[in-house]
Amino acid sequence: MKEVQNREEDFIKKMMDKSVLESPSTDFTLKIMKEVTKENQFYKLNKPLISRQVWMLIFTFLLLLFSSAFYFIDWKIQDNSFSTLFGKIIDDSIWQLFSNLKFSKTLSYSLLIFSVFSLLQIFFIKSYFDKRFQS
Repeated sequence: MKEVQNREEDFIKKMMDKSVLESPSTDFTLKIMKEVTKENQFYKLNKPLISRQVWMLIFTFLLLLFSSAFYFIDWKIQDNSFSTLFGKIIDDSIWQLFSNLKFSKTLSYSLLIFSVFSLLQIFFIKSYFDKRFQS
């Protein structure tokens, strides 16, 4: 076992002696530093927090909500003005849609606490990224 290791070491020494020491080009360090700075550059992308797809989803949801309110209203409106129609939708249909929902106190408190902590988290994450982009 020891003989095999000795032979390997001898072989490595012979190969090292035969090899020629290569020297890098004169601008080797400059090229490496340029590559390192390219990799270390931080590109700031101006992306909106809410993408267009999410805005379209929100718009579609609101459109469906109001269209369902039109579906559920009583169409016996004497005055055809927009404010009366809109007032009728808000007063009757939307409240009728959500009138049967009942939440327990535990769920209400948990949703409130979740909302507060979510807002805090958004604030801290935003300040973290602001500091990161400034430096």
